[in-house]
Amino acid sequence: SLLLSFELDPSKMFVIVDGLQKDGMAEDISKKFNENSKKGNISSNQLEFIAKADEKYTIVSRADKLAYKIFKELERNPKYEIEGCKYVEFPKS
Repeated sequence: SLLLSFELDPSKMFVIVDGLQKDGMAEDISKKFNENSKKGNISSNQLEFIAKADEKYTIVSRADKLAYKIFKELERNPKYEIEGCKYVEFPKS
């Protein structure tokens, strides 16, 4: 969703996903993106799954922390509803 809001050209995009890939995950991500993109499609080979990418790349770490803050605010605020969401609860640090 965040990538879509920037309206970037998908043909020039490369996405690092923090975590290991599970069966069908790349296809699910590209399908979800492509269904909502106004600028074109992204293919599953433009997605790179890297375990602990947040520990290797500063930009991934910052994006991870920002996404978590946004998610927690959406979860907390009764004005928003998260439908069909499966997530992992992170331990409090």
